[in-house]
Amino acid sequence: MRFFNLNKMLALVATAFCGCTLSAQRNVSEISVSDYKNKYTNDTTIVVLDVRTPDEFKTGHLPRAINIDWYDADFGKQVAVIDTSRTIVVYCRSGKRAANAIEKMENMGFKHLTNLKGGIQEWIKTDSVVVTP
Repeated sequence: MRFFNLNKMLALVATAFCGCTLSAQRNVSEISVSDYKNKYTNDTTIVVLDVRTPDEFKTGHLPRAINIDWYDADFGKQVAVIDTSRTIVVYCRSGKRAANAIEKMENMGFKHLTNLKGGIQEWIKTDSVVVTP
């Protein structure tokens, strides 16, 4: 009887850990640089959101990008001025901050969010135009 309860307990613990891992994994919509160029280069209705720091932004950014720093304590307040129904392509250096920003923005009610796969690093690798001040 004791052996059975131990096995049952281990099964429950394993299931709980699997559930936590699965719920932590999210499906973030991504777009490659080439697909972005094909789909959005001339589309002025989208918002291009750079979530890097202002210093990173000054080193170069995508055309038409606006900068709202993911690390800024007011990030939520700053993105709240954007229409939640707009299509927004979010990027950072490599993708992690953008994914975090997308998660927060989804929780705020934003509907059409996409992460630029590989961020500005991938953009630069493809010899794409980088805007500098």
